[in-house]
Amino acid sequence: MQEFLKELIRIEINDKEKCFNGYYSAEAYTKYLNELYAAANMSILVDERYAAILHTQLKDFMTMLDAYLPMFAETVEDMRHDAEVDKNLKCEYDWYKMLFDIRNAKIYYYEELMNIMSPQVIVKSDGKVGVKELVDDKPKLAKGVEEIAKVLGCGKTKANEIIQSGFMKEYEVGHYNGRTPVLEIDKWERLPSELKSKICKKRS
Repeated sequence: MQEFLKELIRIEINDKEKCFNGYYSAEAYTKYLNELYAAANMSILVDERYAAILHTQLKDFMTMLDAYLPMFAETVEDMRHDAEVDKNLKCEYDWYKMLFDIRNAKIYYYEELMNIMSPQVIVKSDGKVGVKELVDDKPKLAKGVEEIAKVLGCGKTKANEIIQSGFMKEYEVGHYNGRTPVLEIDKWERLPSELKSKICKKRS
């Protein structure tokens, strides 16, 4: 993982040789980045504490890219058009396009990491990063129909119908303790709003 992260944030541009981090084409560099990503141990991102630390380390990633790789689609298109008119600009366009493609590759893998970490990480109102589990190691539980109804925002009758639909097992947000349904509130809250609305419309 460390080797991949080191390369993800590394930016060394040689304008004279038209070289980025030792590579002379976006295809070759992207292939290398992909190999590092495939070899990285992504399972460690499940650890909430590690995910929070990594999230903090990468919080300025996009700002860094904008500062050192300020290549954007609109400029690429303008330069392509200019290069078609003036062939002397083709070399400059090819170099800019290469850096643009590399920027996009870095953004792709950055977003992949953020998506993997998002269930573990929360960003507080003051901008600091934390995890719910660090505040309370015990999961927040709603036990029984009455408590689950309060979480779902409905009456006990409807809550019982929703529970009977099997949503807790289907989406892995709860279990049964004997005959008592138990909803894990944190897992429920992490579900997308659209999915929660869909679940609450279910009937047995």
